[in-house]
Amino acid sequence: MKLSFIVLCLFIFLFCACSSSPKPSTLSNKEWNVNRLSIDTKVLFAPQNATMIFDIDQNRIYGNAGCNNYTANIDTDHNKIIIKRRTFTRKFCESQEVMEYEFEFLRNLEGEYEIITLKEYKDRLSTYGQITNPDLYDSNVPQGMLILANRFKAYFLTQ
Repeated sequence: MKLSFIVLCLFIFLFCACSSSPKPSTLSNKEWNVNRLSIDTKVLFAPQNATMIFDIDQNRIYGNAGCNNYTANIDTDHNKIIIKRRTFTRKFCESQEVMEYEFEFLRNLEGEYEIITLKEYKDRLSTYGQITNPDLYDSNVPQGMLILANRFKAYFLTQ
């Protein structure tokens, strides 16, 4: 009985230790292009200049949301990032489409996110029965894509 309990505990420990989810340091000090934003069942494709830069050492994130710059404080924990206290510039955007994207980008930025791979995201979509981004199943999608995701929203990042 004790031996089976020890084996079970060892198995659980090894399973948890082998997590494939990327860590926050994976994102740090790199400029990431924001490919799209998914909120519930709505998908918004990002303007070409939408970026996220993570400075884990300074506990902040900053970048461009389409035509305005933003910054926010972050906390990290294992494979999670908590984004809070965001600020941004308030320039008028030339395109209505960019303004609508930017509004949703900035309004939804704060929160707790897991850093996951594209494969993990697809697995979750299948689990919940939500196929909000069907083109992600195409073979031409960058496989190095990382996703900041929680149950209701996701930011898709590429290098």
